[in-house]
Amino acid sequence: MSFLLRSRSFAAVSLVLLGTGVVAIACGSDSKNPASSSGTDSSTSGNQPNSPGSSGNGDTANPSNNPSGGEAPAGGEQNPATSGNEGQPGNIPVQQNPDNPGSTDNPNPDQMNPPTNPGTPVTANCNPPEGAVPNLALQQVATGLTRPIYVTQAPGDDSRLFIMLKGGTIRVVQDGQLQPTPFIDVSSMLNDDGDREQGLLGMAFHPDFATNGLFYLHFSSNGGQGMGASGDTVVAEFKANADHTAGEPASRRILLTTAGLEANHNGGQLAFGPDKMLYFGLGDGGGGDDQHGNPGNGQSLNVLNAKILRLDPAGREVNNSYGIPAGNLAAVTGQQALPEIWAYGL
Repeated sequence: MSFLLRSRSFAAVSLVLLGTGVVAIACGSDSKNPASSSGTDSSTSGNQPNSPGSSGNGDTANPSNNPSGGEAPAGGEQNPATSGNEGQPGNIPVQQNPDNPGSTDNPNPDQMNPPTNPGTPVTANCNPPEGAVPNLALQQVATGLTRPIYVTQAPGDDSRLFIMLKGGTIRVVQDGQLQPTPFIDVSSMLNDDGDREQGLLGMAFHPDFATNGLFYLHFSSNGGQGMGASGDTVVAEFKANADHTAGEPASRRILLTTAGLEANHNGGQLAFGPDKMLYFGLGDGGGGDDQHGNPGNGQSLNVLNAKILRLDPAGREVNNSYGIPAGNLAAVTGQQALPEIWAYGL
């Protein structure tokens, strides 16, 4: 089982992807609200905020098959089934010692909710008060999916969940039902290496998706359709049809391609900030121990690997593909760095 846990200041929200093809979602629960007798909240099936940041590689659904040298997903998430002493997964504090439900592992009781009695159902609430430490309640939303690695929602659309499958399709759960037709299928464009780390790795809707229909995908190229060599990283813009019920593969516009060094450590996640700029996490190039370059890609400002990049997808200054927004690393610090770099050493 692999966990993707996220916390935001105004809503503690978690997405849980189960390796058997089952997708469940978890929301923080406000302990001040009485527990529901049912233990679930139907609002969790289609009212999830788009949490910026998720899996750091494409193999979240089956971490046991990661190649040696593979890393846990970016953002601090750890798989409790496979990690050692890395700490608790995500950034949601643990409230109780599982060996003693009446005790607490939190050193500051003033910052936590009272313990929940064992067996008491928990009502999911995605909007607990500021600073509240949530409990978690899971609700299954889909089954029978192959290698689901990310769940998201289009801005302003609380009726649909979009589930990204590593093999190249994006499925839709609408009003609690898994739809038979994918939102988009880009499997013909990408190299999917099964349970390893290439494939469809990231997705983000433009903040103005409701009006412009734009969304963005990160995937490993299969070397066809003018996308560089097999294994190269591609970030591309796509457009949905008029009623936004489906994405159109033929609308693809490539923003950025970077050379793939190894088959692992690809990074993956795309996310828009409140500035409407596109943030893109790119792995160190693979092979283990950041072995490429001197002193390694993580500390080199002359390569894009091991960085978070920040691009303006509406711009066309670079290769007629994207713009460089003000405030990136080179402009702010005066360092000699590639202009796309927002943060490095990752």
